[in-house]
Amino acid sequence: MKLRRQIAVVATAGALATGLLTPNVQASDPPRDPKPVDQTSRGDRFERLHLACAKTDRNTVRCEWRAPNGSNAVKVVLYGSVNNGGRIVLKTLRPPAAGTYTRTIPRRARQLEFVLVTFNSAGQVVGRSDVVTISV
Repeated sequence: MKLRRQIAVVATAGALATGLLTPNVQASDPPRDPKPVDQTSRGDRFERLHLACAKTDRNTVRCEWRAPNGSNAVKVVLYGSVNNGGRIVLKTLRPPAAGTYTRTIPRRARQLEFVLVTFNSAGQVVGRSDVVTISV
């Protein structure tokens, strides 16, 4: 059964008109929000990872993390961003292990963010740290 909704549409001349909007959605369709891996029927566990980052001097930030405990993780990836920009891969360890990363603070940086993520062999997230924010 297709869902139908009646909506009001304001025309460019300012007059009010009504029409039918027929989204291409079936009542039996699953919700569009993806489920985290820990809620899947496979029973994978979502692990909270430990990540610590701090300025070591006025031009450098150092991050360190513990090895993940989850046995289904195949890699650990450290992501970073500058001034709320897009996240980029800073370091990848395969197989996952404890590690460190040192970064020179870029010119004009006001804020650095780091997050650690582990993935299983299917490429799904199975662990994640909190986002660590360093104000410069």
